[in-house]
Amino acid sequence: MRDDVRAFVDLCSRLFAAAGPVVEIGALQTPGQEGYADLRPFFAGRPYFGCDLARGAGVDCVQDAEALGIADGAAATVIAADSLEHVADPFRATGEIHRVLAPGGTAIVAVPFLFPIHYAPDYWRFTPEGVRRLLAPFPVAAVWSLGDAQWPHTVFAVAHKAIDDAGAARFAAAAAQLPARWDATPVRDVLLPFVPVTSLLRRDDGAAQPVPLGPAGVEQELVCPGDRLARIDVRIETPADGRNRVVTVEVADAEALGPPLARAATRACGFGDRRWLALQFPAVGEVTGRRLRLRFACTPPGIALLRAPDGSLCFEAFRLRVPTAGGPPAAARPPRNPSDGSPRG
Repeated sequence: MRDDVRAFVDLCSRLFAAAGPVVEIGALQTPGQEGYADLRPFFAGRPYFGCDLARGAGVDCVQDAEALGIADGAAATVIAADSLEHVADPFRATGEIHRVLAPGGTAIVAVPFLFPIHYAPDYWRFTPEGVRRLLAPFPVAAVWSLGDAQWPHTVFAVAHKAIDDAGAARFAAAAAQLPARWDATPVRDVLLPFVPVTSLLRRDDGAAQPVPLGPAGVEQELVCPGDRLARIDVRIETPADGRNRVVTVEVADAEALGPPLARAATRACGFGDRRWLALQFPAVGEVTGRRLRLRFACTPPGIALLRAPDGSLCFEAFRLRVPTAGGPPAAARPPRNPSDGSPRG
């Protein structure tokens, strides 16, 4: 269990008004994490059942995540925090999470991506897109990455077993608030909502040197090779005293007057002196072949952009991907044990 994972579960328990019974998948508090890895205080007053493959601290019932002995719809909330990477078939496990959730129930998920091999067995690492595919059985879900834009250390998600349009709308409204609520604690990495994008243009150079970024801004031009421009990643250098500066980008037509085509802002936080910072905005259409001007600024000063010897910034432009028809096949469901409606070992 990690600090940011605990903080995410805590925030979700409040923002989504998580009800009970609560089932935690992978609840064993490993040696040295007794008490610290206990998520029950975030769900005080609600029935709580910790499940794992072995008995120990935090475990109320021994359960296999791929074949839960829990009745259909018996849980109102399911938590899988830093646990799905230890499951041999995570698609089967997510199918089980979907099955045991009651209509209107919520699943809270956290998985590592850029993280060392740890408590055995340790099978998988998940990208944001991979987690979105895992959660395909759910009618609505929201996925975020945490850390470097191109090397997130953690992927978070919340999925909802919506029963009607009103429930789905309430979930979407809460999910939309989550990044700002998370951002209220400035020492944490920014949550980057998952948006399916494809790279349009990338410029990076190992010989790049830092150029200070302040309110006056630094500009970069490009001839856009495609429509639906939706994200700009820029490589930054962030010294210890530069954390939590606000970086902005404006995308404008370099050959025409008028307001910017798009704006975005985010905080320059995270780990490592050199990292990729993502700035996402609503997709801009009909820009293929147009010369665009990107203007980056930072308030207050304290970070630097990386610039190659030819004068170009290290950046990558992305377009919004067109959704593919259909979706992943439904996760196979294992045989279930009979249940009286309550989670049990």
